[in-house]
Amino acid sequence: MRSIAFVLPELYLDYTFFMKMNIRNYRIPLICSLGACLELFDFSLFLFLIDSIRGVFFPGSSGSSGLLLTLVIFSSGSLMRPIGGLFFGHIGDKFGRKKAFQLSVTLMAISSAAIAILPPASSVGAIAPVLLLLVRMLQGFSIGGEIPGSCVYASEYFPKNRGYVVGLIFLGITYGNLLASAMIGIVRAFMSDHAFNIYGWRICFLVGGLMGILAFNLRKKFAETPVFMEMKERRLKIPAKQLFVKSWKDVVSGFFAVGTTATSLFVLVRMPDYMEKFCNVTFQNVQVYTSYMFVILGIGVVFWGYLSDFISRRLIMTIGCVMVIILSFVSFKVLNGTSSMPLVYIMSTLVAFALSIPNGIYACYILEKFPAIYRLSGLSICYNLGFAIFDGAFPLLITLFLLSQNSLVAVAYSLSIPAFLSLIFTFFSSDHSRRTLKF
Repeated sequence: MRSIAFVLPELYLDYTFFMKMNIRNYRIPLICSLGACLELFDFSLFLFLIDSIRGVFFPGSSGSSGLLLTLVIFSSGSLMRPIGGLFFGHIGDKFGRKKAFQLSVTLMAISSAAIAILPPASSVGAIAPVLLLLVRMLQGFSIGGEIPGSCVYASEYFPKNRGYVVGLIFLGITYGNLLASAMIGIVRAFMSDHAFNIYGWRICFLVGGLMGILAFNLRKKFAETPVFMEMKERRLKIPAKQLFVKSWKDVVSGFFAVGTTATSLFVLVRMPDYMEKFCNVTFQNVQVYTSYMFVILGIGVVFWGYLSDFISRRLIMTIGCVMVIILSFVSFKVLNGTSSMPLVYIMSTLVAFALSIPNGIYACYILEKFPAIYRLSGLSICYNLGFAIFDGAFPLLITLFLLSQNSLVAVAYSLSIPAFLSLIFTFFSSDHSRRTLKF
C-alpha cells in the first residue's frame, strides 16, 4: 500500500495541474460523459416508467402479474447487452473505438424514438407487447457498446488520469438516471396522472431519441485514440477468441466486479416503492427523493475515480464491497417499519455513498486488465454479461423475493450478495492501476 505521505502531494499537484488546464483539453471525457448521460437517460426511462408502460401494454393483467410481465421485457434489454457487447467490442478492437460508439448511440436514438410511437395493446392487442419487446432488445443491444466504448476511448486518451476521466463518464451515467427522473417530473407537472399514463410518458422517450441525435453530433469530430492507432498492425481477426484463450480468468473476475453496480440501479430506482411498502412513510414527491440519491451517487463516483489514480483500485474496490455489505444491512434494518423521513434520508445517504465506491472505479479496474488488442472486447463482455445477469435476471428474483417477505431487510440481500461475490474475486485478483495502456 502506498504511503499517504506520498499520495497527498500527488493529489495536490494533479489538482493544481487540472485547474490550470484549458477546459478544451478535457472536452473528450466531458463529451463522452454527456453521451453516456444521454444514453442512460434513454435506457433507464423504461424502469422509471414501468408502471405507465404496464398499463398501456398489459391493461388486462392484475397488478403483480402485469408488473412481472413488464419486468420480463425490461430484463430482455439487459439480456441483450452481452450480444451487443460482443458486436461492438469486435468493431472497436478491429475497426476503431470511434466507430463502435458512434454506431451504438445511433441505434439507441432510433429505439427510444420507436418506443414513443408504439401502438397500445388496446389498438393492436398482443402485437403491442411483442413490438415493445423487440425495441427494448434493440436498446439493450445498442447500450452494450456505449458505456465500454466511452470508457476505453477516454482512458486511452488520458492514460495517466484514466480513473478520473472514467469517473466523469460514470458521473454522466449516474446523472442520466437523474435526468430521466427530472424529465418525468417536468412532464407530469403539466398534465394529470391519467393523461400522463396514456400519452405523457411517450414524450419522455421522444425527447430521449432527440438527445441521442445530439450525442451523435457531438462525437462526429472525434479522432481515433493514440493507443488504437499504434496497435493497428497488431489487430486480430477475432479479438474475442484471443480474449477467452489468454485472459479468461480476468473475464471471470471482471464479470463479478460488475455485480454490485448492476444491481444498484434497480434498487435505487425502486427504493421509494420499497419504503412505502415496508415503512410507514409516504413520499410527497418521489422524484425529489430519487434525484437526491443519484446526486449523492454521482458526487461519489467522481471522487473515488479521481482518488483511484493515486491509490490502488483493487484496494478501493475491496473497501467499497465491504462498505456496501455492512451499510446495506445496517441501513435497511434501521429503516424497516420506520415513520421518520429524516431517518430515511440519513440511511439512504449512507447506502448511496457506499454504492458510489465500486460504481466509480469498477470500469477502469476492469479495462486495464486487458491488452489493447482486445481491451474493448474484454470490458464489453465483463460489463454487459454482468449487467445481463445482475441487472437482467436479478430484478425478477428480487421482486419475487420481496413479494414473499414482509421486511425491508430483504432488499439488503439484493445488494450484499453481489457485493460479496465482487469482494471474493477482487481479493484474489491482481491490481493493474500502474500498468500502461499501451501493452
